[in-house]
Amino acid sequence: MEISVVIPTIGDRDILPTIVSLNNSTLIPKEIIIVSLKANIHKHINKKYKNVVFVKANKKGQVNQRIQGFKIAKSKFVMQLDDDITLHKSCLEVLTKNLCLNNNYSVSPNLFENSSKRSIYDYKINFKKILFNIISGFSIFCTEGKIGLSGFESYPLVSDISPELVKSEWLVGGCIMHHKKNLIKEYFFDFEGKAYCEDLFHSIELRKKKIELYIDKSAIAYLELNKKPKKIKDFIRENFRDLKIRKNFVIINDLSTFRMYSVYVLKFFNYFFSKK
Repeated sequence: MEISVVIPTIGDRDILPTIVSLNNSTLIPKEIIIVSLKANIHKHINKKYKNVVFVKANKKGQVNQRIQGFKIAKSKFVMQLDDDITLHKSCLEVLTKNLCLNNNYSVSPNLFENSSKRSIYDYKINFKKILFNIISGFSIFCTEGKIGLSGFESYPLVSDISPELVKSEWLVGGCIMHHKKNLIKEYFFDFEGKAYCEDLFHSIELRKKKIELYIDKSAIAYLELNKKPKKIKDFIRENFRDLKIRKNFVIINDLSTFRMYSVYVLKFFNYFFSKK
């Protein structure tokens, strides 16, 4: 089973841990395509790993760079991967076996936070979660992967009693395995800067093509969660950038801007409450 891995990067992060994890896999990728804004920034990696190909980005932006990589990927199976994620050695093999079962699946791994080694999908239903569910239009105790009327997403709960494959309306964009024939190669995300909500936009595009989205709880990958900004001005700036993109998502998908703004109010209350 041949795999291509596409990794967009600005070029200022050490991507060697990601490359090492891919090449230590039980199923080693045929090609690892790095689409970078900075050319020849990682020459040392080229020399050590012959399956790594560096491509100079012709259009700025994480999504645009990923699509550029998709267009030149040669393998039957193609993984999109962020440059700060590392994989357990069996992750590629497990995800690929799932795709062999159905031509209309895209599958993401169970994502674990690096420092805590806890799955981001393993959580408890507390008061804040219930309030978020109500505002977003979910059921009160919703534990499914859904996109709400607010334009915000609910994570699926992945636990010991969950099935091996957990269906979701959306997948985290940092790591997804696709059939090459199902790749979205049209430019659907025309925003500058950090790609807020891109995984929601992308998931909608996949579902338009009748692709079913799943998380495999036994396929493990690791990431570093973004920390909450310490300064209020940074928190406001980050949420304002998120809002500009999410509002577009809400409008084009005929969702509720009132519910969306209500979730931002909840986020601000949570920010000040959790600082105390």
